[in-house]
Amino acid sequence: MDHQNEQNLISVIIGKTQGNPLYFTEILIDQGYFFNLVPLKKIKKAIKKSKILVIYGPITISRKIEKKITKFVENGGSLIIFGEVKGLEDILGCNYIPLGMHPYPIGGTLHNSIGEGYLQFDENNNTDNPMKQSINNIINRELSTDYFPLHGFGCLPVELEDAIVIATYIPNSKPDRKYPAITVKKCGKGISISFNPDVAKTVRHIQEGIYIDKDGIPPADGRAPIDDGILKCEDGLVLDWLKDRRTISKHKIDAFLVPVADIWKTLVAKMIDFAADHANAEIERIMHWPNGADFVMMISHDTDGNNEKLARGFLNEINSLDIKTTWCLIPPGYSSKLCEEIESFGHELAFHFDTQSYQIPNMFSFEVLKEQIEETLENTTLKQFYSNKNHYTRWEGRIEFFIWLEELGFKVDQSKGPSKCGTLGFPFGTAHPWLPMDKEGRIIECLEIGFQSQDLGLQGPKDTGKDIVDSVKKIRGVCHFIFHPAHFSNLDVRQELRNLVHYAKEQGAQFMRSIDIGEWYFARRKYIQTNKNCAIDQVTLNKMILEKRNCVKNCWEKII
Repeated sequence: MDHQNEQNLISVIIGKTQGNPLYFTEILIDQGYFFNLVPLKKIKKAIKKSKILVIYGPITISRKIEKKITKFVENGGSLIIFGEVKGLEDILGCNYIPLGMHPYPIGGTLHNSIGEGYLQFDENNNTDNPMKQSINNIINRELSTDYFPLHGFGCLPVELEDAIVIATYIPNSKPDRKYPAITVKKCGKGISISFNPDVAKTVRHIQEGIYIDKDGIPPADGRAPIDDGILKCEDGLVLDWLKDRRTISKHKIDAFLVPVADIWKTLVAKMIDFAADHANAEIERIMHWPNGADFVMMISHDTDGNNEKLARGFLNEINSLDIKTTWCLIPPGYSSKLCEEIESFGHELAFHFDTQSYQIPNMFSFEVLKEQIEETLENTTLKQFYSNKNHYTRWEGRIEFFIWLEELGFKVDQSKGPSKCGTLGFPFGTAHPWLPMDKEGRIIECLEIGFQSQDLGLQGPKDTGKDIVDSVKKIRGVCHFIFHPAHFSNLDVRQELRNLVHYAKEQGAQFMRSIDIGEWYFARRKYIQTNKNCAIDQVTLNKMILEKRNCVKNCWEKII
């Protein structure tokens, strides 16, 4: 594929090369956009070569650079500001409101943020303003009104001068106050957009969760008893039991059906699309999945109990459905003969870390993880594992476990998902694979592929499967269900597995194993990061579908 015109690349300037500003580039990669990461000192070159300039603060802009950016916009360029970028208030049409320091500070750094709250688009968005109407049309094309109000974890307080408000942010601490969240201003021939919510922090906070060293607090409905004395992923979730769940099923199950983090990523994408249309920048992006598939379906099986009779029956069932799946081996795993048989049908063998079956102190440790991996590899005669899922979604700490997996050569984890009926869906706000970040601001090269449900007809009502598939398809994510071979004798579970697979195929899902998703993700990520300037095998390259922005029709079109 040819290199695209540099004027159709997005120029991105970040305030820091680590932490949340760096994570913002992961959002762009997730959405498939090609971009150039430009140092602030080279901004003159950037605005000569690009029609879209994105700046992610905190940054202070000098008067000299401010003049260059103003001229860039007035001549038809599009400017998008994320976070606090001082020196561009005039062109943005809004001013930052400094929050007062408490008179009795006890240390730390003041962050100019109004904290946790919800983003809401104006209910009366039918307007005669053509610019506002245009941006609303782009947003409404993909994002359902049911996604809003949208949970956020930080927003810059600003006051308007002459910008137009597209969306507002209502802080939990001041529910009667609305702050401008997204604004747009016409400047000469160009536009400037101010995106005030802290999108990178919000996405990371929802996906990674909080530090886990005690039980979480359950909702009052009794369907998510996460205070069960077992430390697990859900004990770190930060979404709201009341505001962030939606009711599904004839049994009235409240589930996390809004992929909150993914909606924030999509909002970033919609701002870029609008900016491209206005600047007539025919930017390019890669579609999320091989051959342009709408979404991916992944089925995994945790081999709890390692009953080989049930496993063989289950293997026959899976093979009859003509899909390839991921089998997570709990120590010591199946016999080498059965493992060979499973692999011979094209299925993946992964690891299932077990710190729940043994009542031993300090089981959740790097040493125990390494010992169990070595034991299972020896028993099964396998060489290595690519992927892991923790038994019972066990978890402690925050991102330390990802670092352990990275050190041991794993590329994928699958542990983040629901262990309770009341946490079905997206308790960590996403159906997209994502990379965590350590406390030093470094990207950890271990991909999280979360799951949404398990053993339909047993853990949750039978009629929840289609709702989850539909929700994942809308956001072009990975629909990941667990079915345990230990429940092969349960006729309801077997039938719901068949129903789910047939429905996913009808909806256009591409079935992939965790290793397939991981290899695709890292190849796609590298291709975007290098602006197509990297070595990728031809088979993978042929599956990458590029799209170009049609700025006249305001839509994406495949590049043939």
